Amino acid sequence: PYALTLGATNNYIGLLSSLPTLVGSVAQIITLKIMKRFSRKKIVISGVLIQALMWIPIIIIGYLYFFHNISEKFAVNALLITYSLMIFSGSIAGPAWSSWMKDIVNKKRGEYFSKRNEITTIILLISLLVAGLTLNYFDNTNSYIGFAIIFTIALIGRSTASYLFTKKYE
Repeated sequence: PYALTLGATNNYIGLLSSLPTLVGSVAQIITLKIMKRFSRKKIVISGVLIQALMWIPIIIIGYLYFFHNISEKFAVNALLITYSLMIFSGSIAGPAWSSWMKDIVNKKRGEYFSKRNEITTIILLISLLVAGLTLNYFDNTNSYIGFAIIFTIALIGRSTASYLFTKKYE
């Protein structure tokens, strides 16, 4: 929806759906080499923090588009690059996190991850509902404000996750 609001065409939407996935797959391969040089904890913290910080340029792109009239093409290209970098950093962290968690959770692993996935799914559904209601509320006035609120919450949430990973032992 954000890309459409920025004026993305169907081709850009297709690219926005596929390029970050490709970039993320490549990142997972790179993680194996990075894990030989750095601790899994450091990789996860760095990846998650970079992922959090990518929300800042995404918010700024919308601000520049809506309030300073940058071109649709520039806005959509900048969004594509920034979102791809966000997915890349998250995909670097993913395999390191999985490996790290496997070592931390040694007993009742299935029970732990089942409960974790249940909680995550509930939070995801509630978040999607609240985000949808937020966008619907601001649709008639200024959709950018709705997106900025959602993206700021994502920035805070991902930054908090990065900080909490610093407290976890390895």
